[in-house]
Amino acid sequence: MSDALVAACEAVLDKAMYVRLDDERLQRMADSAPPHLLAIPHWDEGFEGHADDAVTWLVTHNAINFSYFPEPGQQRWFTQVSGELVGQDDEALGVMAALGSALRSGVPLGDWRWLQQLEEDELAAILAPAPGAGRLPMLKERLAMLHDLGRGQRFAASPASLFESARGSAARFVENLVTAAPGWEDTQQYGDITLPFRKRAWLCAAMIFGRFQDDPIRAFHDPEAIPVFADYRLPQILRGAGALVLADALAARIDAHDPIAADSPEEIELRAAAIVAAERLREKLGAIHGVPPMRLQVDHFLWRTAVQVDDKLPPFHRTRTTRY
Repeated sequence: MSDALVAACEAVLDKAMYVRLDDERLQRMADSAPPHLLAIPHWDEGFEGHADDAVTWLVTHNAINFSYFPEPGQQRWFTQVSGELVGQDDEALGVMAALGSALRSGVPLGDWRWLQQLEEDELAAILAPAPGAGRLPMLKERLAMLHDLGRGQRFAASPASLFESARGSAARFVENLVTAAPGWEDTQQYGDITLPFRKRAWLCAAMIFGRFQDDPIRAFHDPEAIPVFADYRLPQILRGAGALVLADALAARIDAHDPIAADSPEEIELRAAAIVAAERLREKLGAIHGVPPMRLQVDHFLWRTAVQVDDKLPPFHRTRTTRY
């Protein structure tokens, strides 16, 4: 799966009009990569509980894990859980904390029928902003994705049983997700090139692998199948490092916070370039350390670095989409 996606992205980059990579800057990134950021996070903060509930937590989170940036003139969303503010530096972590709190308080997120009947005001209450924060954008679209997830009852009794039916395979788990809930699909077309990104589904698999990486029964046996996750953070950190070079017109639009349309050549090229850049970075890290890291490790390094130095980076591209 990963190799096919990388090959498709390389084909896009060969034809790209708006982006290119700087190999020397990629080498500098590899040379300076902190080893601790190549570790695989355990995703054990925000929810402690039974393994089945942990799967429910991570699946539900990734069903709505997309498009957090506020509309112009609006405040960023973050939330409050047990008196603590969460999500101020990364809204995704706030959503995780809010869903974890809901599960602990008895909200039946793992009940497919309940999800199908979930109302917008109920979801808004779960994802309520903290005092002084803005509203979480795309609430209707997030509700639609949870309804879509709930219809997975046709294929499995619960998120946990959907995970179990993958029989230890991350690749099979992603196929299960997309089959049970088509809203997880994320495939784009660039001319005659098909790009099976499936960002949220693969990220869900990666987070579940991280959670159970030390569990000999539940850990996926094929984590190398998990690709890098093409979103808006990776192009941002790569551009900030000089490894991703944009055409002047595209750079100006991103810097002005102009929207980049979903499925436009510019958007697809940004996603494809991030995948190829991460693959080249992985090869360079392998040359340094003797063995290449897994792609999900490279993704964590890029994503976490982008979050940590966000105020020093150029703006990320703003594409309203349920894909990322």
